[in-house]
Amino acid sequence: MYTTEDHGIELLKTLQDALSGELQAAANYQAYARNADLEGHHVPAALFRSVAYAENVHARNHVEAIRGLGEIPQPEPVRPPVVESTHANLSSSIAGEELERDSGYPRRITVASGAHESQSLRSLILAAMAEAGHAQMFSDALGSLHHNSPAEARFFVCPTCGNVTDTNEIRFCTVCHGDAANLLGMS
Repeated sequence: MYTTEDHGIELLKTLQDALSGELQAAANYQAYARNADLEGHHVPAALFRSVAYAENVHARNHVEAIRGLGEIPQPEPVRPPVVESTHANLSSSIAGEELERDSGYPRRITVASGAHESQSLRSLILAAMAEAGHAQMFSDALGSLHHNSPAEARFFVCPTCGNVTDTNEIRFCTVCHGDAANLLGMS
């Protein structure tokens, strides 16, 4: 028989796993941004920095959910990023974000739903929705990598959910519906 305690243990493991993944992704994207700048790909560099910030927003939300369970966040140590060309880094980032969108977060959301824990569920759902946007933005950046792109770019990150957009000409975040005036501009 599956008990409430079993749900709590599984939910905690799920949140710890999500936290570890977000911290690793943030470290990877920061390293990819530095490399993209060195290669002269300033638009992907700005996108990597923005998504790194967004992954830290997801991590913060997961930390709050873990603490809401009365537990202590215990993420896995962040491994040194493996940095390749900007093209390869964008490709691996797309694959990683799509994996999270298609299987990682849906599985985690199922666990949180079974545990009936609203703060955890909200944290996981918002991250899942934002990850879908990250995958699309990385795909767009890869598609335009070798075209004449501007010397710099500006992206906007929702500090509540980690959604990233290339415009601040919206009234509300498209993921959490927070006031777009709170979006953080990054380049």
